[in-house]
Amino acid sequence: AFLVRSSNLLLSSLNLDRCMDATAHLAAEHLADAALVVAPARGSELPVVSCVRGGTPSASLLAVDPEEVPGLAEALQGFPPVPSLWIDSARAPAWLVPEGLDTVGSIVVTPLPGHGV
Repeated sequence: AFLVRSSNLLLSSLNLDRCMDATAHLAAEHLADAALVVAPARGSELPVVSCVRGGTPSASLLAVDPEEVPGLAEALQGFPPVPSLWIDSARAPAWLVPEGLDTVGSIVVTPLPGHGV
């Protein structure tokens, strides 16, 4: 059921913003307590969508350095593919923690397939 719903939501739109919203929402509902989806920079800002379980996706543009998060800069390149990377939540910058999430247990940087956006 999860794969069917995910496929329907993501394939129904080629719009980047809607796909980011759907990805964050699906991840927060089925895979984690919260999710943060980061796209390659638009100018000097990173497009980010965050969502906590039971909430709605929230989009923003952040003027932050992806190098602050181990593996994020490489994941944003899209190609060549890089493996997922678990990072120490104590080393996470504040912007990485979605609003409404009280405690962070673990963080994984997971690149999505593609050649960047």
